[in-house]
This record gives sequence, C-alpha cells and structure tokens, in this order.
Amino acid sequence: MVNLSDQLPQLPIHLDSPDFIWDRRSGRYRYGDSGKFVPREAMLNLQRGYVETIKADFQTLGGLLADGKISLRTWQETTAKTIKTLHTNQAILGRGGVDRMTSADYLAVGRELRSQYKYLQQFATDLTKGTMTRAQFEQRLKLYANSSNISFSQTQQQNSKDNGDRYMRRRLHASESCPDCILYAARGVVAIGSLPLPKQNCQCGANCRCTVEYSNAAM
Repeated sequence: MVNLSDQLPQLPIHLDSPDFIWDRRSGRYRYGDSGKFVPREAMLNLQRGYVETIKADFQTLGGLLADGKISLRTWQETTAKTIKTLHTNQAILGRGGVDRMTSADYLAVGRELRSQYKYLQQFATDLTKGTMTRAQFEQRLKLYANSSNISFSQTQQQNSKDNGDRYMRRRLHASESCPDCILYAARGVVAIGSLPLPKQNCQCGANCRCTVEYSNAAM
C-alpha cells in the first residue's frame, strides 16, 4: 500500500521569505528586494502554476487508485487532505500571509470544504458503480483543483474591504467565457460585493478563469 499522507502541496510563493512582501495599503504583493509591485499577471501565473501542480497530484492519486495500488478509502482520505491544504493555502495567498488570516477566514474555508467533501463522497460512491470511464474520472479530478480559487477570491475580497475599497470589476481571461461571466464583466465597475466571485453563479463553474479588480475609487 502506498502512503501519500505527507506529500502535501506547498504554496506557490513562500510568504514567510523576504522575496515577497504584502503591502496592506494596496492589497498587493511587492518584491522584497526592489519594493516594486509584483505584476498582477505574474501573481496569476504563480497561482495557476500551483493549481496545475495540484492537478498533477490528483492525477497521480487517481492513477494509483485505477491501477489498484491504493484502496478507495486511502484515495478518498488523501484527496480530502490535499483539498483541505489546497483551499487553506489559496485563502492564505489571497489574504497576504497566514498572520493575516482571521477566524472568519478559516470559517469561510471550512464552509467551502464541507461542500467539497460532500462532492468527494459522491465521487467515491459513483466510482463504486463501475460506470465511469478513465477520461471522465480524470476530468472530474481536475475540478477539485480548479474550485480552490474560490477560497483565494473570498479572502482577496475581504482584504479589499478591510483596505477601504468600494468598487470591483470582473475581468475575463478565458478564450471563451460563458454568458454569465460576459454579463458580469459587461457591468463594468460596480459596488464591491454586488457581483458573484469567480466560479460562483456562472455556467463555467469550477473552470471559470475570471479575476476581480478592486479599487477605492471608480476605475
């Protein structure tokens, strides 16, 4: 039996290192050596790279299960543990460091995890039926990594509120966005909290690639 319980994903950047500094006033990261802002696209790429790494981890776990090298119970327990670490890390990244996390932030992560665990339980139940193809299995695994961005978006928005931001704007990044996301983006600058966060209330679901920009003045 393969034991993967300690092979957990790490943050895409080391928030406790001098390489990146969280700037509370702007709600953005700065480079530790130059003090310049880390470009938003660079942060997105780091975050996306992290999610892609976790997707690979999920695929590895799935492969071990499909090949009979681990039990369904081991797969489910290890996947649940990885999901927990993933969502927690995403929340920490959105908040600007673990020292900025509040009890409310952890509660929000907990609520999201309860939903994810229910999906995972149903996933495990569906697997026992033996009707899922390998392609369907792998595609479903990817959704768990993609869905973690909601934990990032929640703490990012709370940071913006704490910093006094009053406005938000939805940005499209997918080559083809769903009608819901296109509508949200078309609304332009709106009051903070008046639009769903990416991956919420849209046909894209966990595959949504939108981001949100915040400001304390009309953009």
